[in-house]
Amino acid sequence: MVGYQHFGLLRLNGLRRLRRHVRPMNLPTRGKTEVSGIGASPSGYVMFPTGYNNNVRILQAKGYVTITHEMIHDARIVPLDDRPHPSSAIRLYMGDSRGHWEGGTLVVDVTNFHPSITAFHPTARFLGSGATLHLIERFTRTGSDQLRYEVTIDDPGTFERPYTAVLDLKTQRGSIYEYACHEGNRGLENILSAARADERGVQPGRGGR
Repeated sequence: MVGYQHFGLLRLNGLRRLRRHVRPMNLPTRGKTEVSGIGASPSGYVMFPTGYNNNVRILQAKGYVTITHEMIHDARIVPLDDRPHPSSAIRLYMGDSRGHWEGGTLVVDVTNFHPSITAFHPTARFLGSGATLHLIERFTRTGSDQLRYEVTIDDPGTFERPYTAVLDLKTQRGSIYEYACHEGNRGLENILSAARADERGVQPGRGGR
């Protein structure tokens, strides 16, 4: 098991303390995007499964590969033409991906993460540890309907050493549909108004809006 660096653990513990006092879905800056299904998602740069919507579509065209996740419909466009990463001053929420082939394996190098993304821990989101995150992904066909995904995670600002995870994927038939939470468009007002009523000490059904 890979441990946290000292400062990575401090960030994680700091968030845990913060979460005891702040309910993020009561804040319009969090609720507006996440409840409506348009927020940024960690699934956009790793293939690890989440609670649902774990399908992935990988398409190859001349000079590019695209990786589209069902969750939050995040999509990465991976150039294969040996172009370098952009300046370290350019930071992206899903990082910057550059790919090349090693035999039958597609290797994708991902750097330039925005400082406010997760440090590869679901509860460490928005703690400013993403700037040092570096991924090496490998996609290898292991059968006519099977794909092996390997990712080496190197984040010296968070973890004690790099580590590698492996996930075997299987082809399935069918389409990937748009990820859209329509109920979030209608529910956000109720979430926020109920939270403000709770802060005022209003009992349910007695205080109005």
